Parts: sequence; structure tokens; C-alpha cells
Amino acid sequence: EYELVQNAFFTDPSDQSSWLYHRWLLGRETCPLTINAVVITRTPAPSLTVTFNRSVGLSDFAHVSTRIGDAPLAEPLWSTSVGKPANDKPASMWVCPLDNLSTDKSVQIELTCDPQCITFTLETESQDAFWLSTAYEICQSYNTVATSTILESELSSCEQLLELEPQNKWCILTTMLLRQSLDPVKHHEDIIKHCSALIAVDPYRRGYYSDLCKYNLLWYI
Repeated sequence: EYELVQNAFFTDPSDQSSWLYHRWLLGRETCPLTINAVVITRTPAPSLTVTFNRSVGLSDFAHVSTRIGDAPLAEPLWSTSVGKPANDKPASMWVCPLDNLSTDKSVQIELTCDPQCITFTLETESQDAFWLSTAYEICQSYNTVATSTILESELSSCEQLLELEPQNKWCILTTMLLRQSLDPVKHHEDIIKHCSALIAVDPYRRGYYSDLCKYNLLWYI
């Protein structure tokens, strides 16, 4: 399949259908469930808020264990918004009321979502505390070794074509996306150059290319 698509690239680089099919072929690994952020607050209503890297239902909380202080959170009433009854409608943010949360003591919070184990503290004098995943953990592409090998091979082919067709937006875009998937830190400078080149050859979509550039900059926050 990859060889057929590459033949189409080199035969007619301006044919977008082959580039779109190529992007579909590459696809992306399904990322494992992870926690992106956790917030605990004493006021106005004591609660624990958790956001995930994708939408989850109540059944997914079987993979998440929570401890407040020395004891596990007993039968937490998770919902998608404070004050609303629990339901199994998928959402990326979930809230749990903490009616028995101490108002004047330091409290340690521990959440486990294998392989993650998150621990942070709500200090005595604080009304809230939070834990935030790093930009790297949020944005990583979860490539397997096999996937990375394929991406490297496809990148090499696109680089060869880019030397012949330096103004072809599909070739520039695909090369940039491949580099971003493989290692956005290592290829950071090249990715920024590709974004600038795309804006120059395809100014009508400058907003999209600018967003791609900003996405890559998240790795340096």
C-alpha cells in the first residue's frame, strides 16, 4: 500500500487524494487512558476535579483509584458537573464532591491510573491545590517501535520528493507531520520552517498552519 501511494506521489505530487490516503494509512496509535490534570478545592463546595486525555464513562473509573488522606475515597459520586447526578455519558472532565474534606488540615491526595501514580498535597493554609501533566505527556504520539520504523521510511521518501518539489504544499505538510509524530523536539526547527513555508505557498490556510506551529511550541513550555 505504501509503495503504491509513493508511486502516486512521484507521478503527480499535486494530486491530493494520494496524500489524504497516505495520511489515513499511517493513522495513529490509540493512546492509553491517562490523567491530564487534578484539582481539589475546599471552597465554595469541597470537590475533586479530574480531567483525562480523552472522554471516558463511569465504567472507566474502575481503572482509577483515589485516596484522600490515609483512606481510599469510599464510593465516590462522580459526575460531569458539580450538582448534577451521575450518568455514564462520556466526558473528559469529572467532578466528585468531598463533603468530609477537612477545612483546617493538610491533606494528601493520591490518584492511580495505571501506570500513572499522582500524589500532591493540599496545604493547611490553602483553599485549593492542583496537579498538571507536562506538555510532553499531554502531546506525545504513542508511537510503537514498528510504527516509528514505518514513519522513518515514509519521511525519507517525502524528503526526497521535497527536494524535487520544494513548493508542493502536500509534500511540505506531510513531511512536517511525520517529523512531528517521530520527535517534535528533535525536529523542532525544521517543523517551524515547514510551517512558514506552508503559509507562504498556501496563505488561505495560514490559520491552520499557525495552529500547527503553536502545537509544536507546547513542547517548550
